[in-house]
Parts: sequence; structure tokens; C-alpha cells
Amino acid sequence: MPGLSRKNAPRFRTSRKAARAALAILCCLLLAAAFVTPSAHAQTYPDRSACDTSWYDSSKSSFSLSSAQELAGLAYLVTEEHVTFEGKTVALDSDIDLSSVCGGEVSWRPIGWGYSTGTPFEGTFDGKGHTVSNLHIDDSGHYNALFGSVRSAVIKNLTVSGEVYGSEYAAGIISQCADSSLMNLTNEVDVDTLKYNAGTAHEGRAAGVVCYVATAYPTGDMTFSRLVNKGNIKSTSYYTAGVIGFLYNSTGFTTTVTECANEGDVDVSDARYGLDGVGKAAGGVIGSTAGDYGTYKVSSCYNTGNIIGANLKSAGGVAGYLGGVGSSLSDCYNAGSVSGDNNAGGVVGYFGSTGGELAGSYNAGAVSGSKTAGVVAKASNSGQSYARNFTLDTAASKAYGSNVAASNDGAVKTRKELRLQSFLDYLNSGTTNFSIDNTKNNGLPVLTWQGVPVAGGGGEVEDTPQEDPDPDDPSGGEDLSGADDQTDHAGQDGQGSGIANENPDDYVDVSVEDPAGSSDPETNAEQGSAAVVAAAGKDSSAGGSGKAAKAQSGAKQDAAASKDSGEAAKNTSKPEKSKKKEKKPAISESEEKAAGEDERQLVELASVSFKNSAIEEHVAQIWYVASAVAAALCILAGFIYESRKFARSRAAYISAGVERS
Repeated sequence: MPGLSRKNAPRFRTSRKAARAALAILCCLLLAAAFVTPSAHAQTYPDRSACDTSWYDSSKSSFSLSSAQELAGLAYLVTEEHVTFEGKTVALDSDIDLSSVCGGEVSWRPIGWGYSTGTPFEGTFDGKGHTVSNLHIDDSGHYNALFGSVRSAVIKNLTVSGEVYGSEYAAGIISQCADSSLMNLTNEVDVDTLKYNAGTAHEGRAAGVVCYVATAYPTGDMTFSRLVNKGNIKSTSYYTAGVIGFLYNSTGFTTTVTECANEGDVDVSDARYGLDGVGKAAGGVIGSTAGDYGTYKVSSCYNTGNIIGANLKSAGGVAGYLGGVGSSLSDCYNAGSVSGDNNAGGVVGYFGSTGGELAGSYNAGAVSGSKTAGVVAKASNSGQSYARNFTLDTAASKAYGSNVAASNDGAVKTRKELRLQSFLDYLNSGTTNFSIDNTKNNGLPVLTWQGVPVAGGGGEVEDTPQEDPDPDDPSGGEDLSGADDQTDHAGQDGQGSGIANENPDDYVDVSVEDPAGSSDPETNAEQGSAAVVAAAGKDSSAGGSGKAAKAQSGAKQDAAASKDSGEAAKNTSKPEKSKKKEKKPAISESEEKAAGEDERQLVELASVSFKNSAIEEHVAQIWYVASAVAAALCILAGFIYESRKFARSRAAYISAGVERS
């Protein structure tokens, strides 16, 4: 039967091969999609055998750890066994090097995980001044840090160093924090969410000490003190900072941030969705707070790192966005550069607190961007007050920017003015919060808690005079105060209570002035100079500058002192130059309305962000399972289809052959 000859069959065989090849390619693609989840880098944690939990006894309330394996055991107990350690204390007995349990492809398992899901650490962790070194996390998941999540906890007295890569909510010490107290923590971990988010639409929040602080049901006020970041932070999102990325608290509760510092660089490159809300910000100490909820008190904080806020609403040296109700920022300074595409402020990028207060702070870092100012770039102008705030003239041309109800008159100072003893006294306003050390911050005021002996503010210290770098410069005789209350009220131009004219004897001992305004203390501090010089005793009758009693020796010093006194006398007799009050820029009603809407959106985002993050994790798992099932069904359907097609073709072929025969 010629109809059954193999010569007549190749057409069907070739078709079947092509179809099967196409089906095989499709199945491979589906399988690849199934196994490539949103987390592109799979988590590999220390093996169970590397986690020592033998020290744990549920009947005990305190534990001491001294090895990497024991600390890994703590992480295993909390994250995998769901032991919260509520009411218990865990302490370190020594420094711990984590390189024996994590590194390369093995990432550290965070202590605690999740907020609405998972188990957070709820006890007290006391590092006792020890260091945990070589922390290593290289994973595209969320909540990467030494502690993944803490709630109703106390974390204190600890330094952490190493490196952390993640996709969101990454930090050196704590990823998520709720209803907890943090104190005496130093981060030396470099944190990077750019690695897994570059070129994507995914957000990558990050911070040095703690990334995200939020609570839906607060049990009390929260306090964060002596938190210091020295690591470099790279991110693609708002809520990024050196110390605290985001702060959220409920109405009626206060969050206090005091004596905190950022010394690392914060680089937010091409942030996603960063311009659609006033709270989309980054900063040195604080990235952003909630808008209309909670009260935030920030005091005695500083930034020396460089802050870059690309495609963000605001960037600030100390705080990117400071909101809430009745919030305040006082006794803070910025010495790092701040740059941003929108609002860039040396101290605060955007001040949005209703009834807020900003006082006793100054900026010495260069500020650049489309809307800039030395102290505050922009404000909501909602019952706010300003007093004793200043900026270095080479850092910014004005202290206050758009919609800030304060006068710029007297708020811009020269470097020499900022180093006067009388300026220090006025900045302190009866306290000893600021001091001067020639080896720090180019001789400009620094915070006393930085380890600087008290100078000014009524404290008397040893006086070791040195020749002024420019004795012929008479600028020391200018009025330095500007305004006791810089709030722009009707009939007040910001010059109500000035400091008395200066005598060169009032100068705090400083190093040779850097004409370029360098922020590097080592390049400007003269070797062997005295650490601190101050003048004692304010003139109570004049309420003016305090003067130091100097013992001059040598004819040359006597002559120089006489010459300087003469110059000061000339300056005293000079009439004060009239100053024009800067006109406050108008703000449209639509802009005010938009700002209010932005704040409401920020609060809504803060309240659901943790829940959304948990949902994202579940969606990733569902995607994995659904994709695998779909791939299997496609393979099965393909085989069924090909089998039926082959059967029909064979039957038709045989039938045709039979008919021919």
C-alpha cells in the first residue's frame, strides 16, 4: 500500500517537531519566571548548627552572650522559634566578630522580623559598650539589619560595623522599631539599597541606626538619645537618613530625639515618587516625620555628613522634613553640604509642624538646589516661631526660605562673627549646650556633649590667647544677635535685642581662618593650639558680651591689644547701617491646600506601610506558587494537545491510506 509509505509522512513529523520545540521553549520560560521571584537574591542564613541556643532557659530573665554563635542563636530563637524575650534582658560580655557565622553568600539572620506578621524582639538588649563587627547582609529582601524588628524594647550601649545591602527598610542596627527606647548606639555599617533598586521603580528606604519608627497603638512617649551614625548610606527613596529614616507617633504622644549625630554621607540617587508629598525627604539625623500626628522634640543634634537628595521634595542637614503638632528643633547645627532638586535647607529642608518652634541653631555647610536656605528652606507657616538661628554667609545667602515667617536680618554671619565669645554666649542663651574647640568644626561652636569642655554660658575656663588671624579686620564690631525673636511679627524687624559691640578680647581662641570656608577641622586647626578659650562674666547692666581677663606679656602683644582696642572703639562709634527687611514671598491658596493634602497622604502612608510590606512578602510567595502551578498546567496541557493532535493526524493518515488501497 503506497499510501502507508514513509515517503509521504515527513510533513507531519516535521510539524510535530516544530510544535514540540516551541512548546519546550515556552515551558522553559514559564519555569524560569516561576523560580525568579521578586527577591532576586535568595536568602541564605547561618545554618542551624551555627546558631548556639544552649544558653537559653525560658525560666530565666537575664542572659549573657560572648560569641557569634550565641548571638546567631538569639536571632534564631526570635525569628524562627518566635521567642519574644518580653520582660527579659540580653547582654554582651565581650566584643563579637560575626565573620564566623556570616559572609559571602551567607547573610546575617536579623533578630526579629515583620511588624503585623512575624515576631519582633521585645526585651532589653544591652551591649555594655561592646562592638559587634563584620555584620554582613547581601539580600534583596526587606528588613535587613542586625535587628529586623523591635517592639516595646530597649536597645542600648552598642556599636555595630559591617555592610548591609537590601531592597527596603535596610539599616545598620534596627530596621523597624515600635514603642521602644534606643540609647547610646553607634552605627559604623555602610547601608545600600541602591544595589537592588537601581534602574527599577522599587523604593529603597534606608538609614544608619534605625530605618522606620512607627506605631499604631502607642503605650507611651518614645525617647532616642546618643544615636550616632558613621556609616555611608545609599538609597533610592525618601525616608532615608543617617540616624533615623522615618518617625511616626500618634496624637497626644511625644517622640524625643536628643544628642544624636550623623557623620556619614547620605546619598539618595534618583528617588522614586519623591516629589508627590512634603514628607518625601531625606536628612542627616532624621529623614522625615509624620505630618499632622504626634509631637517631635529634636534637640542638641548635629550633622557633618554630605546630604544628597535627588528627586526629593526636601533635604536637610539635621532633618529633611519635620512635621507633627507643636514640634520643635533647638540647639542643633549642620556642617555638612546639603544638595537637593527641590527644598534644600542647612538645618531643616521643610518645617511643617503646626505651632512648631525652631531656635538656637545654625548652619555652616554649603547648601545648593533650586530652593535653598541656610536654616529652613521652606515652611508651612502654621503658627511657627523662630529665634536665634543663623547661617554662615559663605554657606548660604539667607537663613530662611519660602513661606518662613521669620526675618533674615541679622541671621547671616561671617565666620569671624560665629567665633566670637559673645556670639557663643548669645547662642547658648543661659545654657552650656554649645562650646568651642579649635580642633573641631573649624573653631565654630560645637555641642558640649561631643566631649568639649564647657565654654561660655556662665562657665569660666582657662584663657590661652593667640593672635587673631586678621587683626586689621574690624568686622568684630558688628551687631551679632540679629533677633532674639526672629519671627516676623508686625512692627518687628528682627533686631529687637542685639548683642553689644565686640572687643577683640571677646574672641574665643581659634585657629587660622580658612578663607575658602573648608569644613575639615584638621586642615584649619593649628597644631598645638589650646582646646578651648572662653570669656567669663557677662555684663549684667548691659546684658551684652562676656569678657575674659587676659594677662598679656611682651611688648608686641601689648601693642597688638592696644591697636585692636582702638579699632573696636572706632567701630563702636560708627553708626549702624540701615538694613532692609526681606519681603516674605507670597504663597498661593492652592499651594497651601496641596501641602495639607501632601501631609494627609504622608500620614496615611505611614499608617499602612508596614502592612503593605507584609502584603508584598505574601504576594511574592503567592506569585512563586502560582507561577509554578501555571507552568505545570501549561506543560500538561501541551502534552495533552500534542497527543490528541498526533492521534488525529495518524488516524486521518491511516484512513487516507486505507481509502487509496
